[in-house]
Amino acid sequence: MLYHDIQIKANTETEDSFSQYEIHRHNSTKLILSTKRSGKILFLGAGNCNDIDLITMIHNFSEVHLLDLDKNALLKGLKRQNININDVYLHIKDITQIIDHYNKILRRSYIYQPDIKRAVELLNRLQFPCIVQLKNNFDVVVSQCIISQITFPITLILNNNIDRKFIETIQSFRDTLIRNHLLEMLNFLKEDGYGIVITDVVSSEAIPELRSIDNIKTLEDILYSCYFRLKSNYYGMNIAGTNILRYIDEYDEFKKLIKLLTPTHFETVKWKWTFSNNKHYIVEASIFQKNPKA
Repeated sequence: MLYHDIQIKANTETEDSFSQYEIHRHNSTKLILSTKRSGKILFLGAGNCNDIDLITMIHNFSEVHLLDLDKNALLKGLKRQNININDVYLHIKDITQIIDHYNKILRRSYIYQPDIKRAVELLNRLQFPCIVQLKNNFDVVVSQCIISQITFPITLILNNNIDRKFIETIQSFRDTLIRNHLLEMLNFLKEDGYGIVITDVVSSEAIPELRSIDNIKTLEDILYSCYFRLKSNYYGMNIAGTNILRYIDEYDEFKKLIKLLTPTHFETVKWKWTFSNNKHYIVEASIFQKNPKA
């Protein structure tokens, strides 16, 4: 299955799940509004908008922009929340910018290390943002559960008979995808603008005890435990590859991001999202501010 098809499939599978996003949507809306309540806001990978309270966003921001490669999902999302298309701005774009090469890898019956290295080389040469006309244009840019979306196909690559000795190369591919995603956000932001990265970091499928835990401190302990348990491995989307603070602190290629961030404004919050009786997630949200001196 190709990258575009994977994303379309994910949107289709959740298009009737608006009510199941209620808790998550409430928490993310509260977080966004606690950061800023005015100006222009951009949602990356908006999809079917299940995790966006569009009415509230339109009420608080002068412009609401939605970016996704799936136009049909965006239109259905607007209709579901009774939003007129003229009340928002739609941008149909793939934010990874390497969809063709991603597809080349996914088409193979066996993955070769040079394919992955070539993808990393391409990622390192990209220009940001993916829509140049919108550079330095937004007061708030939100990435909501999109890091797991852009890295999920890597799980399929791993399942495609790849030699396990290439794991470090795969991790480099993942890290570069996420680094580029952060750079994308920063390039969309105005000076002093806020970036909000909301990530579903682990599910009850991986950590069954999540089903019976609600205490935030216990959730944090689970995250800490998972981080060290999974750090040396790669399971597609995992704890070792999501927290922005850890990226900046531990990965050399992220050091250049430090000067782009205002050090006095960087925080992380967490919550539990009960999607259904059998599916639960720990969600981690990081808020950062673009440094005007960068």
